[in-house]
Amino acid sequence: IKTERLNHMGRLTINNFTFILPDRTSGIQASKPGTFFEKGEEILLRLTNDKEWLVRTEACDSLGISESVTTYNILKKIAKKDTSGYVRGYAIISLGDIAVKIHKENELIKFLEEMLMHEKTEFTKINIYTVLYNLV
Repeated sequence: IKTERLNHMGRLTINNFTFILPDRTSGIQASKPGTFFEKGEEILLRLTNDKEWLVRTEACDSLGISESVTTYNILKKIAKKDTSGYVRGYAIISLGDIAVKIHKENELIKFLEEMLMHEKTEFTKINIYTVLYNLV
């Protein structure tokens, strides 16, 4: 599976298939209930369980555009338990972005401070420090 990062235009490419996720404020609706964004977020959440660490990493990174408490909570679990330090690191970066949007900055600061006590992977630690710096 080949993925490319979700770009600022809301395009996600997976194995040469492009998903277009418009800005949430655009008001564009899918033909079924829910927006294109919600369908794209649903796909990305499924990809966080992929067997390939790179797919999980890209999915976590792309989920930073979310404003969902559910996605926030899923990313917290991933940040704590995924076997790949890269996946954990990108989940943490996205958590920082989402926390600001849903007003959970203080909760995330406590979560990340606790994570620092146990995290061994340098890449993940750097991302924890980055998010903490940006939240304070």
